[in-house]
Amino acid sequence: MALNAVDHPAEATARPPKAKILRRLLIAVFGLIGARLAGAAFGFLSQLLLARSFPAAEVGIVFLAMSITAFLGFLITCGYHNIALTYLARYRAFGRPGLVEAFLGVARRDMVRVALLVLVGAVLAYFFAPAPPETAKAILFGSLAAIPLAAIRLNNSVANSQRRFLLSYAPDFVGRTGLLMLFIAVLLLFPGRDIDTVLIALVAIAVVVAVAQAVLLGTDNAWTWPRDGATRDLAPFLRHRAGAMLFVSIISGASADLVVMLGVHFVDGAGHWVQQEQAEATTKLLMEFLKRAKEN
Repeated sequence: MALNAVDHPAEATARPPKAKILRRLLIAVFGLIGARLAGAAFGFLSQLLLARSFPAAEVGIVFLAMSITAFLGFLITCGYHNIALTYLARYRAFGRPGLVEAFLGVARRDMVRVALLVLVGAVLAYFFAPAPPETAKAILFGSLAAIPLAAIRLNNSVANSQRRFLLSYAPDFVGRTGLLMLFIAVLLLFPGRDIDTVLIALVAIAVVVAVAQAVLLGTDNAWTWPRDGATRDLAPFLRHRAGAMLFVSIISGASADLVVMLGVHFVDGAGHWVQQEQAEATTKLLMEFLKRAKEN
C-alpha cells in the first residue's frame, strides 16, 4: 500500500503575499549561487596555497583525503539528505511533527550505523591494509572528516525544510572551504609546517561547522537525540527511496572523487609537472593502464 505524506492535512494557514514569496525565493536562489561561487573560490585558493607551500606528493595526499571525504560523505548520508528536501518540507507544511520525527529517526539510525562501519574500516585500513603509508593516512583522515560532513548534509535539508536557507547551504559550501583556506593561509606564517596538520584541520573544521550548524538550528536540528513523537515506522518506505537517491548522488556528484580514490598513483620525486619530471614512471603507469584495459 502506498504511503502518503500525510493522512489528514492540517487546516490551511494564511499564505503570505506573492511578492513576499517571490522576494524570499530570489534571496534563496541568489544566496545559493553566491555561496557556491564563494565555496569554489575558497576551494581554488586553498589548492593554490597548498601547491605553493608543500611538495606535490604531500599535496596529493590532501587531495586524496578530500576525495575520500566527499565520496564517503555521500555514502554515510544513505541518501536521506536528498529525499529530506521533499518529505520534511511536506510533513512540516501539513503540520505533522510525528512524521518529521519518524523520518529523522530512521535517517539517524541508518547514518550512525554506516558511520560506525566507515570508522572501523578506516582504522583497519590504516593499520593493516597493504597500502603506502601516505595512502593509509589519507584514508583515515578522509574517513574521519566524512562523518561530520554527512551530519552537515542532513541538517542542510532540515534547515531547508524550515526555510532557514542560509543554514542550508552556507555551512557546507562556505563554512568548511573558507575556514580551511584561512587555516592554510595562517599556517604559511609558521616555519616547519607539516601536511599532517592540514589533514587534522580537515577533520576539525568539519566537526566545528557541524556543531555550529546544529547549535544555530537549535532543538530542531536533526541530531537532537533521543526524541519523542514518532507516529510511524517509515523505515521500509524511506530506505527504498533513499537508496535510489544515494545511487544517483554517487553517480552524478561523486564519480570524479571515486575515480581519484580508485585510480590515484603517487610518483616519487615528481613536482607538479609529473609527466615531465618523471616521464619514465608516468609512461610506465600509462602502459600498465592500457594493458589492463586491453585485457578487460
